[in-house]
Amino acid sequence: MIQMMKMLFRSLEKNCKINCKKKEIKPFYNLIILDDVNIESTNSVKNLVEGILTTEDPKIKFLVTTRNENFLKDYGKLYLKGFTQEESLDFLTQGIQKDEERKSQYQKLADRIGNLPLALYTARTYMENMLIGPKKFLELLKEENIKDIESHFEKMDSREKKLFTAMKFCIYQDLKENLKPEAFEMFQMTQFLGNEDIPICLLEFCYRKNGYSENSETTMISNFLVQELQRSSFGTVEGEDENRRLSVHSSILLTLSLFTSEKEKRELLEKLLWRFSLLFDKDVFIKKDSLRMKQLIPHANAFLRHAEKINLIADYGMLILMTFVYDVVGYGYSIEHIFTLSNEFSEKCKESCFQIIQLNEEEIDASLKKSCEGCDENSVKFHETLAKKKCDVLWKKLEEMTTLHSTVIHKVVPRFILQRFRTQSNMHDLSRHLNIEPSNFVINATTYETLVEKIWLYHLIVWRPIFFMN
Repeated sequence: MIQMMKMLFRSLEKNCKINCKKKEIKPFYNLIILDDVNIESTNSVKNLVEGILTTEDPKIKFLVTTRNENFLKDYGKLYLKGFTQEESLDFLTQGIQKDEERKSQYQKLADRIGNLPLALYTARTYMENMLIGPKKFLELLKEENIKDIESHFEKMDSREKKLFTAMKFCIYQDLKENLKPEAFEMFQMTQFLGNEDIPICLLEFCYRKNGYSENSETTMISNFLVQELQRSSFGTVEGEDENRRLSVHSSILLTLSLFTSEKEKRELLEKLLWRFSLLFDKDVFIKKDSLRMKQLIPHANAFLRHAEKINLIADYGMLILMTFVYDVVGYGYSIEHIFTLSNEFSEKCKESCFQIIQLNEEEIDASLKKSCEGCDENSVKFHETLAKKKCDVLWKKLEEMTTLHSTVIHKVVPRFILQRFRTQSNMHDLSRHLNIEPSNFVINATTYETLVEKIWLYHLIVWRPIFFMN
């Protein structure tokens, strides 16, 4: 990192003629650093930067790093080409003097991976962990890896190919071999999420024997992942226990994406959809549950955009779950007062609802309005009649689709009910009906039937008399 900062300031001084003497720096300006702006976030960042800089005397400076050369064309740019050969050698050897033969090997390695800081860091970390030198690492980087990269992305320049050669090798030859399949699958799922503060409970959730409780086997799988990621420096973990959060460099996620087949991506996205569906709940009254929801929302946003690209909703069961997730994400953003995103996802939820019953809302409205021709459209009676007719149409179609897709629905709904995550307040309420301690609460098909019967009787005995009295 220090080397990268030196390179950046050297370029600033050379290209912009900036004098960094302390007395010339204006202390009242704030610096906002936006690192590694990708294609998905380009428009949002552009609007943010231009919205602030066009105000009168904003007292804010931006430093943006991106691979998109067309980003913010009208602002000053610096093209960073990577380390010099001398800097690469110093970085790989960590400033320790080596003999000439060893220096030559390190230099060949640096040239092979394009003198790119991230590739050099990946290579150095791998060599340290595996206790091997540059000569051995060069032997491992065979030409087949370069050809494999070329077959994936022809538009990559030679330096990018060298970067992803090193990244792919270290991820798939080292990390994958050292992890259990379940743990590596957890790691693969991160490519569909935000790269910072990923709740580990999201990755491990479906490996639990009970959908709402932890077990030692699941914890061990996620522990292996945390241990290996920190050993290989592919990720950092903060927090403890169920509050652990994983952050991964975006280039790691891009490497995973490049070398995950379309079939694997669909399978991973389906599993992630189940995770979000089972973890999400609008009824969060305890701070711990509310915090978990708040942490999940931005990652659900990223996931949904990936799921839309591969048309995950083509499957009827997935469509039902996507509709639920759209609804909760829209609700979550409204709680945070981010109304643009709240409206976007709420609208997508409504569209998905009409997809579930295979109807077009505009066509229904137009058809029903024709049946009410001659009525006063400004009257309350008109809208009451229209709403009732619309409800009748929707209910009739919903019953029809429920019958048509009964096999899928009976497969999805029981799993959703029995395996979903139980909030503390939810477990307390349900366990009260079973007369057991919340800590011992377990739900299965038999328990669920008992709950339904008791809650229904409670409804008849308590709420129905109150309804009639009122």
